Amino acid sequence: MGKHTPNMSDEMNAVQSYSMSAVETATSTTIGFVVSMALTHWVLPYMTGYDPTVGMDLLIVVTYTVASFIRSYLVRRAFA
Repeated sequence: MGKHTPNMSDEMNAVQSYSMSAVETATSTTIGFVVSMALTHWVLPYMTGYDPTVGMDLLIVVTYTVASFIRSYLVRRAFA
């Protein structure tokens, strides 16, 4: 048999490290944080009539962001 030449599918099948899982999850969560902050600030008052302060917006979004980060990391590790 011949010598194995690495290709793109080999790289895609590589196991992701714990640190790269954390980096990917943090990037995704950061983007989600920004989107959630904007949505909480503009959509929540429109849909519910509740007009939270920016500080309350931040508290709501941080709570969900922490939960999202933990969930995403655990799911990523479960499939790694």
